[in-house]
Amino acid sequence: MVNLQFELRQRPENPELHFALAQELLRCGLKGQAEEHLRQAIRLDPGQLNAWVLLGMLLERRRGYNDAVRLFQSAAEKFPDDAAFRLKLGRSLRRIGRAGEATVALNQALRLAPGSVDAQYELGIGLQLEGKMAEARQMLQQA
Repeated sequence: MVNLQFELRQRPENPELHFALAQELLRCGLKGQAEEHLRQAIRLDPGQLNAWVLLGMLLERRRGYNDAVRLFQSAAEKFPDDAAFRLKLGRSLRRIGRAGEATVALNQALRLAPGSVDAQYELGIGLQLEGKMAEARQMLQQA
C-alpha cells in the first residue's frame, strides 16, 4: 500500500491508482478512505466501470441504500446497456421501500439480460411487495 500511496503522490490525477489504492484500503478495513479514492477515481474517469461497481458494493454493505440508489442511477445513465447496474439499482430501491421504482429498474435489467436469474428473483420479491402475487409467483418460479 505504501508504494501505491507514493505513486499517487506523484500522479494524483491517475484514476487507476486511486482505484488500486481503494482496493488495498478495503483489504485493510479502511472503508471511509477507500470510498474517498473510489469517488476520486470516478471523478477523474467517469468511465471507470470497476470503481462504480466497487463503490456501490461498499455503500450497500454499510447499508447506505439511499446513497447506493443515487450512485446506481448515475451509473445506469452512464452505462445504459449494463444490466448489472439496473439490477443493483432495483435491489437498492426495494430495500428502501420504493417497490414500484424497483420493479421498473428490474424489468429494464431483464430486457437487457433476459436470462438473469438474479433479476428474475429480485423482480419476484418486488412484485410481492407490490401485492402482485400471481406475477410474483410466476417470476420466482422462473428464477
